[in-house]
Amino acid sequence: VQRCQSQDEQCKQTSKLKSSNSELVGQLEGVKSVLSMRENECSKVENLKIELKKCHEIREELRVELAKVKKDHEDTMDTLNSCFQNMQKQQEKQKEYEEDCKMKLKNKDEIMNKER
Repeated sequence: VQRCQSQDEQCKQTSKLKSSNSELVGQLEGVKSVLSMRENECSKVENLKIELKKCHEIREELRVELAKVKKDHEDTMDTLNSCFQNMQKQQEKQKEYEEDCKMKLKNKDEIMNKER
């Protein structure tokens, strides 16, 4: 009789252990699932870090290129302003020359009119 009780207890104990084992397996699968999700998230974060680094590099390249374009623009504007000033000076000289020629012609005409 005691032997039967002992076997009965062993069966109950085995059943409890199987149940506990089953629960532990379920918990382990849950942990594995969470771990896998975390690994995927880490991988995504690493990829984002790489993309961010590339973006920073591109941004710096664009900043350098923009500085060059601004410098070229300023140089072009300086050249255009200088050309414009030279044109104005040339126009003023041309106007003075034309006025001088008109005055000389007028003086010649007056001298010729007086001689007649």
